[in-house]
Amino acid sequence: MSSQDNNKISVVVVTFNSGNQIRECLRSIDRHENKFIKEIILVDNSSKDNTLVVASKLKIKKLKII
Repeated sequence: MSSQDNNKISVVVVTFNSGNQIRECLRSIDRHENKFIKEIILVDNSSKDNTLVVASKLKIKKLKII
C-alpha cells in the first residue's frame, strides 16, 4: 500500500428505505473532495423501497454496495 493510499478515507453510508434521498447523498459525497475518498460503501439494511435500484444505477466508480 502506498503512502498516498494511507491519506485516503472510506465513507460508509448506512441506509434503510432511502430511495428518495440516496441519489443526491451519494452524488454529493462523490463530488466532495473526491481526491481524498478511497471508496464509498453503501450498507443497505434490507430496504423495502427502491434504494438499491437507484444506487446501483449511479455511475460512481468508487461505490461499493453491501
